[in-house]
Amino acid sequence: MSQNIFEIVEFKLTDGASEADFLPLSDAFQNFLAQQPGFMYRSLATQQDKQGYVDISYWQSAQDLELCEKAFNESSVCKAFLTMIEKDSVLMTRHAIVAQTSCNG
Repeated sequence: MSQNIFEIVEFKLTDGASEADFLPLSDAFQNFLAQQPGFMYRSLATQQDKQGYVDISYWQSAQDLELCEKAFNESSVCKAFLTMIEKDSVLMTRHAIVAQTSCNG
């Protein structure tokens, strides 16, 4: 059985970009993710200081996330999503899940 993982991406929007401009692109990105094999769940949140965002996605396996990254680089939806993100602000980390609970109780 493969190990579930999650990826955390912290970032800021480009100068002049508003959350109102960004959220429709985030919704389109969410639809892209929902079509990827092994995708489980995604959360997008503002950082506590409201100066940036945290995007967390959960995956069945590292291999599924790697396949998604390849599709990401070829997707016009994902390219549009990236136009709103300040490249120098991006911090990505991956984490292997060692214990988890079900959201369904």
